[in-house]
Amino acid sequence: MWATPQGFFAYPQGFPQAQVVYPSSVSVSAAGGRSHSGSTGVRGKGRMGQQNTKQQRLDNAAKTGVFAMQDKPLMSFPEKALQIPSLRTLHIENCGLSKLPEEIANSKDSLQRLKLPRNKLERVPESLTRCIALQQLDISGNRITALPEIFMGMGKLKELSLARNLLTVVPGSIAALESLKMLDLSGNRLSTLPDGLGKLKNLEDLDVSGNKLARLVEDCAGMERLRRVNAEKNQLQSVPVTLLRDTKVEILKIANNPLKTLEGCEGYSEYNERYQKRRDKETDSRVGTGDLSAGMGQLKVK
Repeated sequence: MWATPQGFFAYPQGFPQAQVVYPSSVSVSAAGGRSHSGSTGVRGKGRMGQQNTKQQRLDNAAKTGVFAMQDKPLMSFPEKALQIPSLRTLHIENCGLSKLPEEIANSKDSLQRLKLPRNKLERVPESLTRCIALQQLDISGNRITALPEIFMGMGKLKELSLARNLLTVVPGSIAALESLKMLDLSGNRLSTLPDGLGKLKNLEDLDVSGNKLARLVEDCAGMERLRRVNAEKNQLQSVPVTLLRDTKVEILKIANNPLKTLEGCEGYSEYNERYQKRRDKETDSRVGTGDLSAGMGQLKVK
């Protein structure tokens, strides 16, 4: 229905994507003598191999400030990583992680990126609020049903993904995230949004798709830099006039809602003018690069 922006949570400039550290190859040697299974013995695998791999990651993190692992079964949280004074990035993805310890606050002054997507977390500790250096927090794709008021101390946070959890409420302390630029709340069970959301003056991208929202935040005038909103797959019957008239939103996606079109909504003319300017700018850019046909089908308003 509207032009689709680039992924809401693409890494912004200044946020290099953490690299996953892969273990070196494990040596295999045939052991002499008979084994009960009749197969040759294998050394370096099992628990000892896992310990060696974890130690390699810890050693690397001590040098680079980045501890990262992905798609590897994790028996327990690598708490020794939190003892690294220079730890800047902690990235554990799809490893079956079920608990984030209170000791995460040990890295409160250094930790800038905490990425724990696609695990089995059901809660996060209140001590996370002490991680005042955080700029990126991704706990998407877990089993979290509720969050404590953890955002009060995170004034530097620029990117937050709570997507694909089981949240029914967003903590009101989210209003304290004065530096936040990208917020993904998609795929939860939200029926309301906190009013404080309208105070996020630096927010540029907001994704609330796939929830149970009957309305958006009424007073959006304070969201001075908001450009893109994805509100698809909700229960919207209207959108706030302040969102259409008083913000700089250029893309508002509302497919799969009771509300089928923005035409006729108060503030639509102001929104449509911004949308058209954006479309013309993209068209001019394609003309300049000789790529006029690319993506033109996505630029239709209706």
